[in-house]
Parts: sequence; structure tokens; C-alpha cells
Amino acid sequence: MADNYFIFRTGKLKSHQDVVNVLKEQHRADDYESHRADKTQSHKNEYSANYQRAIETFDELLPKKRRKNAVVGLNFVVSTSQEFKSEFEESAFYGNAINYISKNFGRVVGWAIHRDETSTHLQCVTIPLVDGKLNARELLGGDKHRMSAIQTDFYNKVGKEFGLKRGKDVAETKAVHKTVEQKHREQEKALAEREKRLSEREKELDRQESLLNEKMARFEQDRAFDERAERVVQSMCDEGKLNENSKSRDLFGALRQVAKGFAKTQEKLSKLLKSPIDTVFNWVADAKARGCSDLFSYFQQKEQERKKQQQKEQRNEENKRSFSR
Repeated sequence: MADNYFIFRTGKLKSHQDVVNVLKEQHRADDYESHRADKTQSHKNEYSANYQRAIETFDELLPKKRRKNAVVGLNFVVSTSQEFKSEFEESAFYGNAINYISKNFGRVVGWAIHRDETSTHLQCVTIPLVDGKLNARELLGGDKHRMSAIQTDFYNKVGKEFGLKRGKDVAETKAVHKTVEQKHREQEKALAEREKRLSEREKELDRQESLLNEKMARFEQDRAFDERAERVVQSMCDEGKLNENSKSRDLFGALRQVAKGFAKTQEKLSKLLKSPIDTVFNWVADAKARGCSDLFSYFQQKEQERKKQQQKEQRNEENKRSFSR
């Protein structure tokens, strides 16, 4: 049968805001969002009081005169590696833990037993008061061996009764334990990195979707060119301008070449070819008849001629209006 151990850790709270943040998380305040808690299980939690009452208690007990760098609160976390035989036994263990903390580490301002996270645990906040003054150093000591002694004392006075063992002394293991705040920061950092990766994946999916839409648009554009080219060729055949199948195929090939060129250089051609597409196709037929191989240069020439004709017509219209006055 595997041995069961307890965990007893504490962290220092160095500002009023630190205490507020911890009490919000501890009492599951309405405006607190926890990435670790399962809200569907939060009704199983136990609290000393509500969040507002815990803050009021802290403000009432906190000395008005204190050092600027004084530790104003201690945050204790107690948990075990075992499942208790009953809720009564579990509540008895955590109740004894609260009493132990209250007797040895100042005034308790709030506690909660969280059953909505991965493992059940007690979280308890105290003000480190000694003779009415803040003195966390006296309560916790100033060296790493003090915490080890506290854990041994907790084992003797609380853990042993419930069959829990104390882990090996840190002096033997050389282990470096992280505070609750450090663990929370690491978890939040990991979550932020995960959200960043998801955001990057979403951006890449958006980019791929945009590329796919562009390809689909080009496909639809090519199909539209094919349909118009076929109409122009058929119209010229119907008018008797094209009688031989070879010529029809030759003209359609030229028109299809324009379509492909338009799809590849859409931005450039869209600025140049202001004329209706059917007019452009007629230019192709004219170019083929003249034996012109550079269709793009020919289009430029035709577009310039069209602009000059348009300007000429505008001038004639303006002259007519001036004579009529």
C-alpha cells in the first residue's frame, strides 16, 4: 500500500492588492476568473465567510502604521496525496489544519476548502501579527530550515493523527519548493503561451482560407473568360466572319491566352483595360488578322487610340455647347 503524504506550504503577501487577489481567488469572488477551477463543482467548496467579509476583516486587523516593505499577509496551502474515507474525516483534517495555522501564524482573515480543482486543498490567509505588529519574520523565521521545522511540527500535531507521513527533509533532498504564487504564475504563463499558439494557428488558417478564396475567384474568372470567348467566336461564326473550324479554334486560343494573361497580371491589366471585355476580345481578333504577336502592346495602342477618340468626342461636345449659347 502506497504511503500518503501531506503538503504544507506558505507564501508571503507584500501588498494590500496581493491580499485582495488571493482572497478573490480563495472565495471565488464574482469578478474573479479562475482557469484552474471547475465551476460545476464549486458548490462543494467550503468558506469561512464571503469575499467581502474577508476583506473587511483584513482591513480591520491591518495596522495603520507599518513599514513600507512589511509583509501584510501569509497565504497557506495544505493538501494531501490521499482520498479520505469520508467527508467527515476530510473536514476534520482541514479543520485541525486551520486551528494549527491560527495558533501559530497570526490572525486568520479567511479560509476555503477547494473541491473544484484537480486536488482538494485548504487555502488560508492570515495577517502575521505579533503583539499587534506585523512580524512575519518571527513567525516564519529568516532561513530555509525554519519552514522544514514547521512542516515537522505540523506532522506531529496534525498529519500523524490521520495516517499521513511527512516527506523527506529538504536538507536531505535539496529540493527547491515553489510558492503557490510561483506555481500560479507558471500555469498562467503556460496558458498564455498556449493561447498565443492557438491564435497563430487561427491566423494561419485564415491565411489559407484567403488563399483558397483567391484561387476560387481566379477559377471563376477563368470560367467567365472561357464563356465570353466562346460567345465572341460563335458570334463571329454566325456573322460569317469565321467559316473554318481551324480559324475558330485559332481565335479561341488567342482569346484564352488573353484570359490567362489577365488572371496572372490582373492588377496591371485592370488599370489598363478600361474597355468592356467584349471590345477587348474584338481587339484580339483584329490583332490576329494583322498578324500581331505582342497582344499586350497592341492592347496598349488600342487603349490609347480609344482614349484619344474619347477626348476628341468630349471636345466636340463642348464646342457644340459653346456655339449654342
